[in-house]
Amino acid sequence: MSALHFAARNVQIDIARLLLEAGADLAARNDEERTPLEIAVSDDARDPSRRSPPRRPTKKANDEYFEISILLIDWEREAGLLTSSRCEKLAALATKHRCPELVGELAKIANR
Repeated sequence: MSALHFAARNVQIDIARLLLEAGADLAARNDEERTPLEIAVSDDARDPSRRSPPRRPTKKANDEYFEISILLIDWEREAGLLTSSRCEKLAALATKHRCPELVGELAKIANR
C-alpha cells in the first residue's frame, strides 16, 4: 500500500494533496488491486473500523469522504486517467456506498 492509499483510506485530505503535489502515483495499486481513488469511493474510506488508527465518526465524515474523492478525481482527470468507463466503475462503487453527490459528479465527467 502506498502513502496515497493510506491517506485515501484514512480520509487525510491535506496529506493526500501534499503527496499528489510531490508526484504520488495515482495509478498505483494495493494488494487488492485498487487505486487510491477506488479506496476513496469505497467503504474503506467511510468505515471507521477500517482506518488505522480507528477514529470515531464525526459529523463531517461524509463531507471529508466527498472532498478526498473529488480531489483524487480532479488529479486523475488532469493526468488523463479518468475515462468514461472508469467513471462508470467509480459511480457503481459510489452508488453501492450511498453517495449520490459523488455519483452525480462522476456522471457529469463521463458525459463530457
